[in-house]
Amino acid sequence: MRTVVKFILVFVILFISYHSHAENNESFNSDVTDQWNIRWNTLGLAVGAIVTELNYKWNENLVIGPAFFAMNNKKNNSSISIGGLSFNFIYYLKPLYSNNFYIGAFFGSFSVDAKAGVIGQLYTAHVEIPYIGLRSGYHWFWNKINLNIGLTENSNQVQRVLVKDKYGRVVDDFDTPQSSTGLELAIGLLF
Repeated sequence: MRTVVKFILVFVILFISYHSHAENNESFNSDVTDQWNIRWNTLGLAVGAIVTELNYKWNENLVIGPAFFAMNNKKNNSSISIGGLSFNFIYYLKPLYSNNFYIGAFFGSFSVDAKAGVIGQLYTAHVEIPYIGLRSGYHWFWNKINLNIGLTENSNQVQRVLVKDKYGRVVDDFDTPQSSTGLELAIGLLF
């Protein structure tokens, strides 16, 4: 429930900001005919995650497409690898390729592989974590280059990945947040 309240609050703030912004301050490049935009989340790199999105221009206000996520994390004699694939819908409040507010939704799945080394033995676990999310933010366009900053909120049902031995005893565990708020700062290239 808190996820929905956060998203509604962000949406209301963006909606008010959008309608209070003068129309003539927005740039629009009507000559751009590109259908694709590939974006890299630079904040993800700061924490060791690779997040790449490929957006297809569905119409003047909507882009759709996949996003890819990969991250590795180690602690002591344990490691966790996460790979994810999602599908995104992003709606722009003005026509594409103009400096613009956006709102969107995404759904996908994380594939988590955990390994734990205990007294010379290696134990593994694998779990698939489906998730859904919402996003909102602002996007700037300059010819082929673009930049966006926004908030994301995602939710999943798995709270903990357990690594067990052959007898079912837990030898290590990794927490996964059921809900998380994130900041995205992505650089893109139109083609």
